Amino acid sequence: MVAKIRAILLAILIFSCLNQSSGAEHDNTGFIYVTYLNGLPTNNVYDIATDKNGCVWIGTHTGLSKYDGYNVVNYFKEDMNIRSNIIRYLVCDSKNRIWIGSGNGIGLYDNESGKFLTLDILVGEQLDTKVGGLLDDGSGTIWASFRDGHLVAINQETFRIREYYKDRNTGNYFARIWFEPERNLYLSALFDGGLVYL
Repeated sequence: MVAKIRAILLAILIFSCLNQSSGAEHDNTGFIYVTYLNGLPTNNVYDIATDKNGCVWIGTHTGLSKYDGYNVVNYFKEDMNIRSNIIRYLVCDSKNRIWIGSGNGIGLYDNESGKFLTLDILVGEQLDTKVGGLLDDGSGTIWASFRDGHLVAINQETFRIREYYKDRNTGNYFARIWFEPERNLYLSALFDGGLVYL
């Protein structure tokens, strides 16, 4: 019995030491808090995604953050080759790349090379690049909506863009994109636009 108690106390001690070394805050409920106090550029978080390495990517009002369970690394628009630090949408694709939807352009981080890739067609003047939503449909396509009413499909291999929808007159844009199990695309529009089905 004494050996069991010692083993339990030792496990609790080791666990608490590991948790203290992670740099994140804890409370008595078991929740871990990652905030500006331990590395985030701000506490205004818009979106999160997890890559295949187990890292959590955090889109904030003032940049992109990567949390590996121990440390927070921050990236800003100059690092990401985009024109805004407002990161509202994040998607991890099948190649373990992070697609970053910002207030002015789409960025792409390649986990294999550890570098941000520049997607000129997405940061150029062709589209109003204020991103309204991102989705990986699981078939090699990233869907992106833009706040000027565009909906595009981006081939993950070639980065070619196919435009599916454009509605600049109503002011609506697709704030959420998702697929039902039969692979039919549903879109929800803001500003009383209802549900649009493709």
